[in-house]
Amino acid sequence: MGLGVRLLKRLAVLHPRAGIGLAGRVGYWASFAFGQRHRPRRATVRLLFGDLPDREVARIRREATSLELRNEVMNAVSRAHGFEPLLPLLRVDPGPLVRLLGEGRPVVVVAWHLGPQRHLMATLRKLEIEALVAGGKARARRGESGRLEVATLEDAGLGTGFLRRAIERLERGGIVGMAMDGTQGGRFPVDFLDRRLEVGRGIAALVRRTGAELVPLTSHWVGRSSRFESRLHEPLPKPAADSADAQRFEAEILAATARWFEDEARRDPGNMRIRRLRRKLR
Repeated sequence: MGLGVRLLKRLAVLHPRAGIGLAGRVGYWASFAFGQRHRPRRATVRLLFGDLPDREVARIRREATSLELRNEVMNAVSRAHGFEPLLPLLRVDPGPLVRLLGEGRPVVVVAWHLGPQRHLMATLRKLEIEALVAGGKARARRGESGRLEVATLEDAGLGTGFLRRAIERLERGGIVGMAMDGTQGGRFPVDFLDRRLEVGRGIAALVRRTGAELVPLTSHWVGRSSRFESRLHEPLPKPAADSADAQRFEAEILAATARWFEDEARRDPGNMRIRRLRRKLR
């Protein structure tokens, strides 16, 4: 199906809505044809979510294939044109963000790569709010506006560049966006889906050093269409540990955040990048 994927990418670059929507439908109804690149194994689904009925396992595999194919096609669009063609397809529920900013409270928006790709940067770009976002690759700079600053970790290491800029932004009551399922700020083990997973320590370090609110961000595809939705949720509770005890304070933040996203994953396993997650779990 390599030729089919290339044709979908070409169509999406020309007509994002049509190309991504077609990828969603083709990915679901022809999931058997996409092999290991896009479709999770039955054993993987059961390993992560328990002994589900065969019919439910089959549905999750089809939904996950549809998600993976749309993500790949979406990436082709963003590489060619940046985020602009994707923004009309995205609906954002800002949740508590406007209220928190109005109160002058700094915010760390934390995401996890479970659903649509690049949803963190796309969401903050859609809101047109000044924000600093940690990006993983230099091409993430495409599509940024004057209000959304994407700092790539290759350009500025977290310890010497990004972290300093993020603290300055938060101390002014601003917004910083980071994905938790990376290695920003060093690796830290957490429990996730009854297994061990290493996540980035960066969000916990920022909250401890600035007192920022930690606001989770989730995103999902709407059915098998080209449309996707993002939602910013209420801030997570602050740890009981004193911030002076850095190790315990940060461990509590990371464990609680992982549990929060685990609940989200269990509620909608078909909207999760199962194969990517499986590679990271022990």
